[in-house]
Amino acid sequence: MNKDNNFFCIEPYVSMSITEPGKVFCCCLHEGGKITTPDDVWNDPYLKNIRAKFDRGEIPEECEGCIENEKHSDGRSSRRLDSNKRWLEVHNNYEDYEKADAPYKFDFWVGNICNLACSTCTSFYSSTWNTLLQRPGGYPHKNHRDSKDPKIWKPINEDPPNIDFKNLEWLHFNGGEPLITNTHFKTLEKIPKKYRKNIRIEYNTNGTVLVDINDDKWKIFKDFQAVNLTFSIDGIGETFEYLRWPAKWETVKNNVDFWVDEAINQDWTNNNWFITFGFNLVKSVYNYDKMDETIEYINKNWLDPAKKKNPDKFDEYDMIFFCNDHRHMNFTDKDFEEFKKSEAYIRETKLMDRLRKR
Repeated sequence: MNKDNNFFCIEPYVSMSITEPGKVFCCCLHEGGKITTPDDVWNDPYLKNIRAKFDRGEIPEECEGCIENEKHSDGRSSRRLDSNKRWLEVHNNYEDYEKADAPYKFDFWVGNICNLACSTCTSFYSSTWNTLLQRPGGYPHKNHRDSKDPKIWKPINEDPPNIDFKNLEWLHFNGGEPLITNTHFKTLEKIPKKYRKNIRIEYNTNGTVLVDINDDKWKIFKDFQAVNLTFSIDGIGETFEYLRWPAKWETVKNNVDFWVDEAINQDWTNNNWFITFGFNLVKSVYNYDKMDETIEYINKNWLDPAKKKNPDKFDEYDMIFFCNDHRHMNFTDKDFEEFKKSEAYIRETKLMDRLRKR
């Protein structure tokens, strides 16, 4: 492990991601490789090759997303920097985990079943986008972003992979919308009960699902150390509804209010488990000029009340995760402004608006 490398990343040594069918990644931003050892995914040759490159001080080409984000000083971070920081905060060093024989972190894409067709998404990641694009005027155009042809698109509901859960500390679900599937429940149930209290569960969610921890449906959550909901909030009001179509801002706001209230008022003397929350903001051509407004709203209505009531609990970690749209990782506000004048943007928005109205 070449920890002195200026571009060192802890992810390949402790983390594994499955964010496409049949492919394994070191993290969610990698291009990934085909799984060739399904009975032992952690030791797949692709993952071992990425680790070997970091051992030699090489920067894998798959790390372009972090490279691009780290070129800028506009407030964005990178997966690499965030992961290194969090790892040191918890474990204090890198060396003990160089030869990990099972993942400590697992990022799991449960599939593309989703109830939204977000402006920055594609039909590969959203079943609703695929339905939308099959309306008159959708296909057979080049269509929105990098969406797949409906003849080869299929709904995906992933099964939990074969991994050893003995070291696991962090399990992250994303989609699609993971909370409207049963895949995340199947994964949680697959984890032996003796390991569950060591694991923090995290969901990236669009906020359309109300999660009530006192309902029997969610009772398995209490087997684990902690549960975090990271809400994708790229704007408020009309901006949110355009980006996260056809979600309604008031519904999502109320669902977030409910979870945040539960987190703020939970019994912190209970050391068995706890719940937390965060927010994922993606800057794109649709909201680059609304980011300050969005962050101000999140702070005023959700973060500040939590930190005021329990500063020891909610001040100790970042609660807003901010990055660019994956299509425009290196864009500045000026670049977004210029792109908004392009034929590609005009064509794209006209297609979206037309299909959404049908």
